[in-house]
Amino acid sequence: MTTPPPAPDLVDHLAASNLFTGRNPARRDGHNIDVDDAVTRYCSATEAGDMEAMATTFASGVELPSPLFGRMTFKGDDVRSILTAVYSVLRDVGWEAPVGDGPTRLAVTHAKILGMRIDDAMVFELDQQGKIRRIRPHLRPLAATLLFALAVVPRVATKPLMTLRALRRA
Repeated sequence: MTTPPPAPDLVDHLAASNLFTGRNPARRDGHNIDVDDAVTRYCSATEAGDMEAMATTFASGVELPSPLFGRMTFKGDDVRSILTAVYSVLRDVGWEAPVGDGPTRLAVTHAKILGMRIDDAMVFELDQQGKIRRIRPHLRPLAATLLFALAVVPRVATKPLMTLRALRRA
């Protein structure tokens, strides 16, 4: 009886190692590269409450589909306005290390809204220059998301033209 050939390795060990050590997973030559891209700068800026620094990570046509109202997509300068409103109501914002390669990254944030923990698995899409061109938030849990809506909607309501533009773009 002969021994069967070994099964192919289903795990890309280099990619997994890169993911957990902070090296750029897109690099296959093993060089350790600090991940200092627009997403990590975005995370740092929002933790510090620095909306100016946050805005420098955006591509000119940045988009943010509303996680609360599916028919709304904020674009351009309106993304900065809506995120300024968002981060003004959140406390203790902290990010886990972003993961991903190529033009897509995922970062998870934990914060507090009116004393309740809220989590956001945010998907970032980057343009050719490495700037953020699209941000797709995914909020949980439901109770915290409802508190979030109650806190943010009044701030957005003071900007009816921004809301109308977002509705037109959906």
